[in-house]
Amino acid sequence: MNILPKIKIDFTTYFLILSSLFCGWFKNIILIILIILFHELGHVYFITKYHYSIIEIRLYPFGGITQTKIPINTSIKKSIIIASGGILFQIILFIIMSFLYHISFIRYSIYSLFNKYNLSIILFNLLPIIPLDGSIIFKNILAKYYSYHLCNILISIISFLMLIIYLSLNYLYKINNYMIAGILLYKSITFVHKIPYFQNLLYLERYLYKIPFNKIKYINHKENIKLDTYHYIKKNNIYLKEEDYLAKLFDNT
Repeated sequence: MNILPKIKIDFTTYFLILSSLFCGWFKNIILIILIILFHELGHVYFITKYHYSIIEIRLYPFGGITQTKIPINTSIKKSIIIASGGILFQIILFIIMSFLYHISFIRYSIYSLFNKYNLSIILFNLLPIIPLDGSIIFKNILAKYYSYHLCNILISIISFLMLIIYLSLNYLYKINNYMIAGILLYKSITFVHKIPYFQNLLYLERYLYKIPFNKIKYINHKENIKLDTYHYIKKNNIYLKEEDYLAKLFDNT
């Protein structure tokens, strides 16, 4: 487990920092970076709490993306908690800043600016657009009712639709908005291309590891496998145990 994850700053973030400095928005960019770092600290806290590894943290203008080695078959509850960790830590940061303001440690102008950015970043990250926290939370809520494969398809469609809505409603002609939208579009397209890989990884993890499940379900196709559920899968009119079905699948490849 990585105790000190590698932190990288994306080139688009450098562009935002330089443009902000040229425009005299030094306080603004410091506050935004503080909020983003605190947000990612929330993810790091819960990832390490569940003993998962962190590859790196990359900082973007809209926030950070924490790359991890979390298994596909992680429980829905843990996935939602990890995804919500950043927002939870932003709420904690709000409490800290409110305390500092009320003891007159920081001025109202700083406190007001912080509240504006902090709330904006929370609301933005709640959008169900890949790879924002909202897409992870929403996908895992869907996973309570639908197969893992269908959830990936649904969140991809929702992500593209929400990205179109976001562009049409929020500062359509600002260059930094185009830059953020471009990053999100690239991440969404990349996710779609990786859906078959994620699906095969789901099977492989279940084949290699003994994963505890609380629910049992009978299904007709392996594509109907759900998270947090053990399956009996139909093959040649016989329902096989999940491990037996996957053993035949991988033994034939």
